[in-house]
Amino acid sequence: MIRHLPNVLTASRIALVPFLLWLMAEERFGTALVLCGVAGITDALDGYLARRWNQVTRLGAVLDPIADKVLVVGSVVVLAGQGRVPAWLAGLVVGRDALILGGAVVYQAVTGRLEIRPTALSKVNTFLQIVVVIGAILEGAGIPLGRVLGWGFVAAGITTAGSGLHYLLAWTIKAFSRPPASPRE
Repeated sequence: MIRHLPNVLTASRIALVPFLLWLMAEERFGTALVLCGVAGITDALDGYLARRWNQVTRLGAVLDPIADKVLVVGSVVVLAGQGRVPAWLAGLVVGRDALILGGAVVYQAVTGRLEIRPTALSKVNTFLQIVVVIGAILEGAGIPLGRVLGWGFVAAGITTAGSGLHYLLAWTIKAFSRPPASPRE
């Protein structure tokens, strides 16, 4: 069981998302903030334990970014619906992730092999998106952030667009520089 603890923590983070989204939709931002903290702790802990115990698995490598994306995309959509996050930012976040998912499918079809490694820009982007979500929740809880949150929206928007374009360009170059996939029998 301890061997699988990092993946259990990641799965538990995914399981927290519906509750977090419900809390935000119900405007129970104080409790939502606590749940965000729990999600953040499990995110840090699962990565630390996987590396510490040399238990980095393919499943964990897939589940961890899924957990981040489900949390961020769901939160941004709910918060945009309430007017707490700009609709343009929600559109960029959803569009980028749809682009990455679609690009992954096409890349797999063209090359026969898919390896998704997060880029430095993508990591910064995820961090900024999470900061923006937490900032919007803080404002919902009555802690005004004003211009700081506004600049956070801009920074997250720039990194979201840049990261999406970077993945698109990198995968396009990689796909066309490789020999075609051999037909499967």
